[in-house]
Amino acid sequence: MILCAAIKFHIEKTDRDVIVPCWRHAEAFSILCDLGFEPKVGYKKIEEGFITTDNRFLNRVDAWEHAIKCGQINQTTRWYKSDHNEPKPHELFSEDLY
Repeated sequence: MILCAAIKFHIEKTDRDVIVPCWRHAEAFSILCDLGFEPKVGYKKIEEGFITTDNRFLNRVDAWEHAIKCGQINQTTRWYKSDHNEPKPHELFSEDLY
């Protein structure tokens, strides 16, 4: 199952990639700030995704498929329905889960 949202970042100082888990994707940037990073300085966002209960990072598309297979969401689950701002189909958003 999907446990939480996460963002994969590249940290320039250590030349390493890290995954920051969070409830909503925007929260990951606040966590970096709490760790002493200035906005958009010293790191680069690589990819948004999710962490599974078995500690795997999945991108939005793979997370969508995983959540469907686990019965966590169904094919018609959509957090926001509008004619103008529909999320890309088959990409998971944290709002789809809560």
